[in-house]
Amino acid sequence: MAYSDKLVAKYAATRDRIGKEIKKSGALRPGNGLSTWRIIPAEEDQEFFVERRKHFVAGEPVFCNKSFGKPCAVCDVVSKLREEGESSEAYEIAGSTVFLFRAVDRKAEDEGPQWAEVKRTVMHGILGYICDPEYGDILDIEKGRDVKIERTGTGRQGTRYDVRMAANPSPLHKDPDRVEEWLEAAPSFDTQNAPSDERIQTLLDKAGLLGILDAPPFSPTEQEEKKPESMSAKERIEALKKRKAQQT
Repeated sequence: MAYSDKLVAKYAATRDRIGKEIKKSGALRPGNGLSTWRIIPAEEDQEFFVERRKHFVAGEPVFCNKSFGKPCAVCDVVSKLREEGESSEAYEIAGSTVFLFRAVDRKAEDEGPQWAEVKRTVMHGILGYICDPEYGDILDIEKGRDVKIERTGTGRQGTRYDVRMAANPSPLHKDPDRVEEWLEAAPSFDTQNAPSDERIQTLLDKAGLLGILDAPPFSPTEQEEKKPESMSAKERIEALKKRKAQQT
């Protein structure tokens, strides 16, 4: 799939913005050592990733509602903590920006396509290769390239990531039927949902932060518009095989 000039320019702009954010700040995630993934492409001329803010409340991750165009009670709590001089506690729950895309873990191909989550530094590296014509279309299902991510160090400040592309192009999978299965079973961006008010309220209460706001941040009648996918990629592939078998 050839990228349009518009999409390449958008990727380049995102890469540059991430680079500036890295300088300011100094699902499937890269584990210690080397991880090898193959990114699943999006529909033609569509971005292959989404950008989200992730908070950490009571030791648990939760996506920021602002990433979905909604008010975020956690962000309100962060602002209130900073106003009261509790910058350390605010920092702990403020979280960070993450990027999500669909990928196959080459060490666990039987799991099929999964959501992959990476931080700014990793996404900056991936977009750099995408914008470099020397590497071709790294997302191409026939002649793309695997992404290799090496993680070293520990802790929020001590972890480092090195991103590189496989030296040689390769297909998404040598079996065309498996490629078709993976493309059909890849999780949909439409299933990325804002966290419910109930979940955020529970986490803030667990962290002892629910009463910090002047007014209740939650509507008792608000419900989630969608529910997240209940099936893993592996389960979706098996269901797909059964449907195909019934049609033959």
